[in-house]
Amino acid sequence: MIAVDEALRLMGMPKKVYGAPQWRSRINHAGHVFLQGQFEDEDGALIAGLSLQIEIKAPIIIQRCLYLFTLFSFRHGAKHRAYQLEVAPTNKRTHNSPEGALFGPHEHVGPRVEKVDAVGCGDFNGAAEYFAQRCSIARPLPIPTLELP
Repeated sequence: MIAVDEALRLMGMPKKVYGAPQWRSRINHAGHVFLQGQFEDEDGALIAGLSLQIEIKAPIIIQRCLYLFTLFSFRHGAKHRAYQLEVAPTNKRTHNSPEGALFGPHEHVGPRVEKVDAVGCGDFNGAAEYFAQRCSIARPLPIPTLELP
């Protein structure tokens, strides 16, 4: 697991998405699409061991959204979550911990979990902007071509 201070360091590194990663359907989850990509630094050099994953559940109604934005770090052959923004309906339980349950949008910074009120269902672009800002990612992020509610 990545410690909070290391997660904050990785989040604070200026970066941009390398190339033009493509959205793909998730064969084991109908209606889900995901994108995986790498990062490059301000000079255009690939940032080793750091990657991006965005997943969307395209709901029939906005109130059932699920957007996941994740910054991963690869260490010793394993993928570790440094940061994740999960956007879901405010009435949906989205995280359980010994401290109690969280409902709706929240973020993980290393092992720390906090509720997020700045994003919500029906605003994928706003959630993508929030993620990009939190993780120091130059815009624009790859936006899916599918119709999102």
